[in-house]
Amino acid sequence: MDSQVKLIAHKAVAATSATRWIEYGKAHREHLAVAQIVVEMFSSDTPPYLNLSGLLSHIPYLRDLLEEEVFVDALAKYAPRMKVPEIKKLTLDDIPRDFISLSHATGGLWKTLHEHLDDLLGAVEQQAWQGHIEEMDHTAVMLLEKLDASGCQLDAGVFRKPFVNAVKRVLSGECEIEAADGALDTLLLALDKSYHEDVWRSLREGISNVSATSLAHAMVLCPKLISNVAQRGDRIMQAEKDNVLRHILVPALEGRHSDALRIFVGMGYSKLKDFQNAAQDSTTAMVEGAWKSFSDSDVDRNLTRELSEALFGKRKAKSILDPSFWLPFSK
Repeated sequence: MDSQVKLIAHKAVAATSATRWIEYGKAHREHLAVAQIVVEMFSSDTPPYLNLSGLLSHIPYLRDLLEEEVFVDALAKYAPRMKVPEIKKLTLDDIPRDFISLSHATGGLWKTLHEHLDDLLGAVEQQAWQGHIEEMDHTAVMLLEKLDASGCQLDAGVFRKPFVNAVKRVLSGECEIEAADGALDTLLLALDKSYHEDVWRSLREGISNVSATSLAHAMVLCPKLISNVAQRGDRIMQAEKDNVLRHILVPALEGRHSDALRIFVGMGYSKLKDFQNAAQDSTTAMVEGAWKSFSDSDVDRNLTRELSEALFGKRKAKSILDPSFWLPFSK
C-alpha cells in the first residue's frame, strides 16, 4: 500500500495535477486513501508546484492533515520559490491563521512575507483598531500571531488609544472579548515599552464601573496588564490610587478572585497603606464593606491572612482568624 501511495503521489506531482488531489481531499475528508496521497506529496523532497495564493488557500486543510514537522519542512522548501511581487500583492485576508507561526518556524526563510505583514498591519487606520480588538477578528489574530512569532511594532499614535479604550470596555463589562488567555497582554507588546507606563496611567485614570464578573474576564485576557495598572509607574496620583482601590481591589474582594487579590498581597502593607491614605471616604467605605464580606466568607484562609497583613499590617492582622474579626480602615 505504501509503495502505491508513493507512486501515485510522485506521478501527481510530476504531472502537476496535485491541486486536483488536494481539492478532492478537502471536499472528501473521509477519503483516507486520498489523504495519504496528499501527505506523501508534501512529505517528499520535492513538494507539488503551487503558487503563493494556491499554497495559502490550502493551509487550513494541510494544517489539519500534516504533522507540524512535516508541514514546516515543506514550507521551508516552498520559500525559495516565492517571488517578491507575489508576496507584495497579499492582503491581510489572504494570509490564513497559523501560517505566520508555521512559516516563522522555518528559521526566517519567509522573512519577506513577515515584513510585508508588518506593513499591512501598520496600514490599519486608528479608528478601525478598537473594533478589530473587541471583535478579535482576522486582523487582530494576525497581529497576535505576528507578535508571538517574529514580533511587531505599531505606531503608538495609531494603536495606543484604541487599545486602551478596548481594555477599559472589558473592565467595565461593556465588551466581552473571546480570545486566548493573555491575548490583551500580547497585544500590548505591539507598543514600544516606552509607552507602557502611559497605558497603565491612562487605565488607572479612566477605569470605571468594574464588577467582579468583568474583572474576572479581564484577568483572563490581561493579568499582567491589570497587575501593572494596580501598582506600577512613577508618581501615581491620588485619584489613580483611589481608582485602583475602588475599581480593582473592591471587585476582586467581592468576586473572591484570588489571582487579582494576590496582586495586592504582592504590593505589601507600606504601598497599600499609601493607597488607602489617598482614597476618598466613599472608596474607603466600599473597601471596608467588601473586606468584611470577604473575610467572613469560606475562602482560602492562607490568602485571607496574607491579604489582611498587606492591608492592615502584621500586628493588626493577628486576629484575622477570629470569626468576630473586622477592622475598618483608618486613614
